[in-house]
Amino acid sequence: MDVTIDGVRYRQSLETTDKREAKKEETKRIHQAASGLLAVKKTELAKLGLKEAVDEFLKEPKTEIDDSTYAKEKQLFSKPSDFFASMPVRDVQTQHLIWYRNE
Repeated sequence: MDVTIDGVRYRQSLETTDKREAKKEETKRIHQAASGLLAVKKTELAKLGLKEAVDEFLKEPKTEIDDSTYAKEKQLFSKPSDFFASMPVRDVQTQHLIWYRNE
């Protein structure tokens, strides 16, 4: 399910492959979201260290993408995550990226 209600994006797995069941569940969750009963998980990635931000970022699509795609994305983030480690994402500047590239 990927819907926007009153400017708030709700993106969740319906955890079923049955189209009829998925449609019923989606309708139910849309009503819950419109009523304020469906919470949005919000993490401010900019405040996290890059390693933590990457872990948080990769949690969401894990259920939505193929395992090989997930593994590739995780691998692509591994070296930058090690280099920037606990530096908050918001503090990464051009000079840091140049240092990383020259590493």
